[in-house]
Amino acid sequence: MMALDPLIHEAVSTIRVDRETGRPSALSLEDKVKLLLIKQLVGKSNREFAYMLDIFSMVSGIDVSYKTVERLYSYELVMMALHNLHVLILKKKGIKESYATGDGTGYSLTVKKNYESYARELKERAKEAGNEKSANNASGHQSANKKRLFAY
Repeated sequence: MMALDPLIHEAVSTIRVDRETGRPSALSLEDKVKLLLIKQLVGKSNREFAYMLDIFSMVSGIDVSYKTVERLYSYELVMMALHNLHVLILKKKGIKESYATGDGTGYSLTVKKNYESYARELKERAKEAGNEKSANNASGHQSANKKRLFAY
């Protein structure tokens, strides 16, 4: 965490932006990136985080609304800075190659394949259970070695 502040500064400093029209933002790009990362770290909703910022504004001097926190996700410059930060962290850690996936499982399945195979497996189980039930009903009794399971 202590090394994060200089890394954020370095990630943001490589981005050059021409003067934008309109009212200047109350927050710098660096502040926006920090806010987004802190928000994710504390695990609060946008509104809850904005309320927390109201409390900490006395110390931090950052006074932003809920909408400002919500808009952090849509700023292209913030996304660029986060990408730069990710690359910097990988370089600092000496990571040249990764075998990870976006969801952290390590499996390279797509969401479609994952849900597709899961749904297929459920259908097969239901079909097997239906076949067993039909066989039990046809014989008129349940096998002695099979136990009935009930969920409450």
